[in-house]
Amino acid sequence: MAGDRKPGGLKLVGDVIDGATLAPKVGKRQTRSGGGDEPELPLLPAGCPVKPLGHKGLMNFFLDEAGQLIAIDPQKLGQAAIKKIFGRQSQLCDEYWPRYSDKANDDGTLKINGWKPEKARDALQRACAFAGIFDPQGKVRDRGAHRGRNGELILHCGDTIHIGPTANDPGGYCEPGLYDGFVYPTNAEIPRPDPEDAGTDTGELLLRMLRSWEWERNIIDPMLLLGFIGASMIGGALRWRPHAWVTGSTATGKSTLQALLELLMDGGALHTAEASEAALRQLTGQQTLPIFFDELEAEEDNRQGMKVVKLARLASSGGRIAKGGQDHVAHEFVARSCFLFSSILLPPILSQDRNRLAILELRVIPEGRVAPAVDDALMRQWGQKIRRRLIDQWHRLEETLRIYSAALAENGHSGRGQSQFGTLLACADMLLYDDTPGVDIDDDRAGDWGRLLATDTLAEKATDQTDEQEAIEYLATAIHQAKGGEDPMPISRHITRAYKAEDDSARDRLENLGLKLVNIRQNGKDAAGKVKFGAIGKLEPGEPVYLAVASKHGALERIFAGQRWSKGVWSQSFGRVTGAHARLKIRFAGSAPMWATAIPLECFVQLKDDGPA
Repeated sequence: MAGDRKPGGLKLVGDVIDGATLAPKVGKRQTRSGGGDEPELPLLPAGCPVKPLGHKGLMNFFLDEAGQLIAIDPQKLGQAAIKKIFGRQSQLCDEYWPRYSDKANDDGTLKINGWKPEKARDALQRACAFAGIFDPQGKVRDRGAHRGRNGELILHCGDTIHIGPTANDPGGYCEPGLYDGFVYPTNAEIPRPDPEDAGTDTGELLLRMLRSWEWERNIIDPMLLLGFIGASMIGGALRWRPHAWVTGSTATGKSTLQALLELLMDGGALHTAEASEAALRQLTGQQTLPIFFDELEAEEDNRQGMKVVKLARLASSGGRIAKGGQDHVAHEFVARSCFLFSSILLPPILSQDRNRLAILELRVIPEGRVAPAVDDALMRQWGQKIRRRLIDQWHRLEETLRIYSAALAENGHSGRGQSQFGTLLACADMLLYDDTPGVDIDDDRAGDWGRLLATDTLAEKATDQTDEQEAIEYLATAIHQAKGGEDPMPISRHITRAYKAEDDSARDRLENLGLKLVNIRQNGKDAAGKVKFGAIGKLEPGEPVYLAVASKHGALERIFAGQRWSKGVWSQSFGRVTGAHARLKIRFAGSAPMWATAIPLECFVQLKDDGPA
């Protein structure tokens, strides 16, 4: 037997292969005889309203007669399910897969007395097999705006798809279905763009109306809100999605403003007040419609609300979230929506979330004035005209954004600030003007807005800190009681006392917290070339002093408990501080050498020439 596997046996196999004919390829679309020019998958008649997309694992995927995406287990593809997939044209099942009776018609043909679900199931399953592997992850685009492969703006209006013009295509409407490799499933109808070309009148009128509210920043805030309205309608197609937060007490006209925004969207936004982050994900699905979250108030426990804010953070740069389901299949949710929050008070928000928001604060309407009247029909019409305007001006978005970003950069904004405020300004610009702002930002409207939104004047930047700055501030202001009978005091005060050695045990008490004042030793560096630190002794004038923070320490763990820096994560943040020295070995209160980070002392306390103030 072993000899049969030697080269002689292989030659016999080769002879067989040489004489073989190629197997026919499968998976390509074929045209059925008599079916006209329309390409169809094998086994399904020409014009079949059900479109097999393919299969993955044990699941088959179809677009049903209504254009909805259907994922179904073959074991559940029975008579009722097939009828449901064929929907309004379910009578075609009798025509495609007839079951004949024993009796004949008067003309001799056999009578049809039903249809054969087993043959239909076999045809549908084989059609999916011929279609090949279909992975819905990242391939499904539901209602809202999307960016096409050639950069075109695509608006999914539920029952129809509007494809914006490109250099080689004038664009227009098409039915939901497969387009350019993506599935656009049918959904409930939302407003379409106005059919007529739109000028600047609607944007100017809307901006004038928004200015009739009493804003904290009466020039800036209406402009940013106008930009948000435009950005929210095309959010899924933007490279960065800006968010906004409207805040104000009672009698500020906040409810009227919310009603205005709801009418402009006219069903083209998702509204909620109490939804959890998980519920929002399920509500959104593959849609990129804007999300209006009303009354997200500051509370004693803000954890649920901050989960929603975190979802908005993910949506800024765009992302897809996969969560496991009870069916053991991962369910995907797209995060590409613009969020609008509103509340009386602004809850505590992390810096990385705050700088993704335009904070728009309403003042109490002065006595004798009332909020502007809102005409329902007119506002709905304005919403359609704004959508049309955005389509017409889409071609200049990128250049307009680039110019506004440059103006913001000249006035202190980082990349994120340029993306946030630049996108809002660019979208507002598209609604108000027919031309792109000039390249010379010192002498045009972009330059003016860059100066108005300079970082040193913005409320959005008032608490704009890096993570390491926030960690330092938290540790410095944390309250600790040194010993019984003493009043609790911030750790910054303990650091000052240890530096000045106000009592003999001040430095020992600090070391009990996993903190130690150190400076660079005279002999400089160790054998590996690393800077050597030791406990401070007599200091020379101007000699730098550092605070060594243990990377793991029980007392520090208690201080940081419940914060994002707990469980030793603080060492990562402190290691990013400018001038810090990470991964040092330091002794604390007689302990064995422990890993630590040395941070310049002036980061924690204000220093005078003779020591901490």
